Amino acid sequence: MGTAIAPKNIAKEAETVCEINIKFSNNKEEKYSLQFGNIYLFPEKNEAEITIVPYKGLDFGEGKNSKVRKKVKGGVCGIIIDLRGRPLNLNFYSQNRQEKLAAWFKSLSLYPS
Repeated sequence: MGTAIAPKNIAKEAETVCEINIKFSNNKEEKYSLQFGNIYLFPEKNEAEITIVPYKGLDFGEGKNSKVRKKVKGGVCGIIIDLRGRPLNLNFYSQNRQEKLAAWFKSLSLYPS
């Protein structure tokens, strides 16, 4: 299906919380700064190498603010970076819950537009 990556901890909505570098199977590299509260989908059907540099206290499995470098498998769904925080608390988004749900569905192409 693919790889989903979701860090522990929470941050402020829309705050930049990590930088990632993805080296795709075609050797193309892309770098992104990602914001808390969003889900990101990177379409990759094969293996990719991902480097994540977190800040704002996020933990991607190596400790808070610790850099992570891993090979991940894409698959049918691709590579998903889920920055909604863990534990996931939908009450955190109570002010704009409907808009956030629609944005998350759209980012993953769950429903046709």
